[in-house]
Amino acid sequence: MLLTPTGLDPNQTAKLARFQKEALVEWHLSVAGDDNGQPWWPLAIRELDLEHRLVYAQEPAYNDAWQEKEKREVIADPIYFTSGYGSIQPEVGDAIPFDLWPEQADVLEEFIEQMRVIILKARQLGLTWLALHYALWLQAFCALTRNAKILALSKHGGDATKLLQRARQINARLPAFLRQKESTETARSLSRLKFEGRGEMVSLAGTPDAARSETATLALVDEFAHIRNQQAQPTWTALQPTLGGAGKAIVIFTGNGPRNVPGDGMAAAQLFEQANSGQSDMKAIFLPSSTDPRRTTSWRKRMRATYLDDEDFDVEYAESIEDALQGRQGTKIYSPDGIDQ
Repeated sequence: MLLTPTGLDPNQTAKLARFQKEALVEWHLSVAGDDNGQPWWPLAIRELDLEHRLVYAQEPAYNDAWQEKEKREVIADPIYFTSGYGSIQPEVGDAIPFDLWPEQADVLEEFIEQMRVIILKARQLGLTWLALHYALWLQAFCALTRNAKILALSKHGGDATKLLQRARQINARLPAFLRQKESTETARSLSRLKFEGRGEMVSLAGTPDAARSETATLALVDEFAHIRNQQAQPTWTALQPTLGGAGKAIVIFTGNGPRNVPGDGMAAAQLFEQANSGQSDMKAIFLPSSTDPRRTTSWRKRMRATYLDDEDFDVEYAESIEDALQGRQGTKIYSPDGIDQ
């Protein structure tokens, strides 16, 4: 059965009385997020059964009580916020609810529990969206971080700006009773997002100068291995006084070469391997391509056929840390294994 955008079975609503249908339509609009002028409903709304929706639509006191309950749960739990009210904008098509895979939920728990997390991953596993939801929760809802300062860094200014645009999209698709009102001082800004009475998010290019900022609640460093001109290491070094002892860090990257061959990805590989071997306080996480349950053996064969060689494909859609950090052998005089020997 093809469901309506609100998640209801049309056969159920067809049996309702006219006054019930009208009340339900009005209620759905009141709890919709706005997706570029089109109503959009998150998973928490779509999963409500028809009986409860009708009660909320016809009884304002019950509706108010339900909204207050939802606010409390969102404030208390970033996992509930992300899974219940989160959204992702795919490369093609309309936005979809962020229905977390088990591995994504596990990573989100690590964001909550750990001070520093570094994630090596295959491509397109939703980790940047996941980190942005956690960052937005700190900025907009967490009771302990009302004045949060979130730094969103990527490999260059354009990509950093896209992180901020995604955060705005997430907020815009929240129901009105959760959506944060942006401060007029940043409403047209491409580099700052501030909510009234709450903290702000700042987008920065991945450079040492940009990383030297005032104390940050969280630094989200995306595409760490692709920061240009081997500036990843000095950028990470510059971030340390910005984070201080209380600031959190989330570092996300797809492999771009091994730890022992100079290049843009060397510092990321070194930082990950230090964490993975227990030589630092960072929590290391590796997510293989198969984290996405849709990536079957046949999918992998089809995708492989679009690449010129195994090495390029294995780096982008790695199933092991070794594959992710191997780099391209054709451009090296000695293999990383040979250098290790």
